[in-house]
Amino acid sequence: MTSADIFPSASGGNVAGATKSTMLQLTDVDTFYGPIQVLNKVSLEVNRGEIVCLLGANAAGKTTTMKTIFGLIHPLRGTIEFEGVRIDRKLPGDIVTSGMALVPEARRIFPRMTVLENLEMGAFIRSNRVEIKQDLDHVCEVFPRLKERLNRWQAPCPVVSSRCWQWGAR
Repeated sequence: MTSADIFPSASGGNVAGATKSTMLQLTDVDTFYGPIQVLNKVSLEVNRGEIVCLLGANAAGKTTTMKTIFGLIHPLRGTIEFEGVRIDRKLPGDIVTSGMALVPEARRIFPRMTVLENLEMGAFIRSNRVEIKQDLDHVCEVFPRLKERLNRWQAPCPVVSSRCWQWGAR
C-alpha cells in the first residue's frame, strides 16, 4: 500500500502520480530559543507526492523544525513557503487553515477522548459535515481496526510513559 492508495487527489488521480511541484520550502532558516541557536540555515523542499522524514539524534532540531514550520516559533532569519505563499510570520491557526496539518505521534493524542473524537479533531477547522463523514468513512476503509474502535476511549498509555499518570490516564 502506498500513500496514493490512502490519499487520492481531488482531481481523481493520485498523489504519487502528481507532477513535481514544491509544496513546502524552507530556505536558510535560523531559529533560536532566546540566545541559543537551534536551527542554523536549515533548507529543505517537499514536493507534491513525496513522503519526507526528519531523522536525527535527540536535540538535533527535529521538533524545533516542525514548531518553526507550524508557526509556534518564528525564525529569526530565512523563509518558509507553503504552496508558494510565505508562512514564516503567520499564526499557527492561519497555517493550519491554509491546508497544513501536524499529525501527533504516539501518546500525543487526547487520552480522555474516544478514538472517533480524536479523529474528528483533525477536521476541527472544516465546516462541511458531509465531506468530513466521507473522509472518516474512507479512513475506516483503509484502516478497518479504527472502525472497530471508534467509540472506545483511548487505550491506556504504555507502561514506559510516566507522563500518563500525570495526565490522569490509567
